[in-house]
Amino acid sequence: MSAKPAAVAPLPDWLPAEAWAEYLAMRKKNKRPMTPYAEKLAIGKLTEFRANGQDVQAVLEQSIFNSWQGLFAVKVEPAQQMPARGGRPVLALADQQRANNEAAKRKLFGQVVDADFFVVDEGHNDAR
Repeated sequence: MSAKPAAVAPLPDWLPAEAWAEYLAMRKKNKRPMTPYAEKLAIGKLTEFRANGQDVQAVLEQSIFNSWQGLFAVKVEPAQQMPARGGRPVLALADQQRANNEAAKRKLFGQVVDADFFVVDEGHNDAR
């Protein structure tokens, strides 16, 4: 005698019903339908993502858009990171600090130290 399929539990209030339905439809279209137990596991994974600050809608849409079978955290591109003080992007601030450090070295030593840690005399044109 085979076991009866488990009923799918009601969706949590925070789970976007349309995105969830589209994710399930995409899985079915790709011939990878989810069992009720797999749905329960996927909702558990989405619960973890939500607890870690992920946008559940974006996680689902990312998987739908890429036709991914699984659910993965949305990676924030460096340009999308929260701005630092004064509204400047974090990477721009790091680049500015690097430039300030190089300017300070030139003032102190009258030389430029390049990325390979070679000291280059500014008065000498070095062809590399």
